[in-house]
Amino acid sequence: MFLGEIEHSLDDKNRVVLPAPLRRGIAEESLLDRFYVVPSDEDECLELHPRQSWESYVAALRTRHSFGDRTWRDFLRDLYSAASEVQLDKQHRFTIAETTRKAAGVERDVYFVGLGEFVEIWDKKKWEARRVERAGKRQTPADQ
Repeated sequence: MFLGEIEHSLDDKNRVVLPAPLRRGIAEESLLDRFYVVPSDEDECLELHPRQSWESYVAALRTRHSFGDRTWRDFLRDLYSAASEVQLDKQHRFTIAETTRKAAGVERDVYFVGLGEFVEIWDKKKWEARRVERAGKRQTPADQ
């Protein structure tokens, strides 16, 4: 499970290290597996999904909609065309494609934010502004 927030920076090649506290929750063999980076469809950030989390997410989406539905097909096009597959190198770094990074407005300084099954990657200024805006507002959403 991914928890907490960790500040980091991208290098000149758009690479960033997956922080050690986030790696602790991942089995070593899974660290060698693929991850998926996709711009969030709800916030101006990126989502980093381990392979298993990504596959579960996509499988859950498929059960809710028909592929023949035009709106659904457009959503899938947007999702899959924006996603990129990454692997960690020996230093636990991965590259964020420039188009992916720019789509979410992510610059050099970032925050990794644990969201349970996956990690969000926020531009530092946007995350800090969100933190100020949300101060004292945490509450459980009402059941629908």
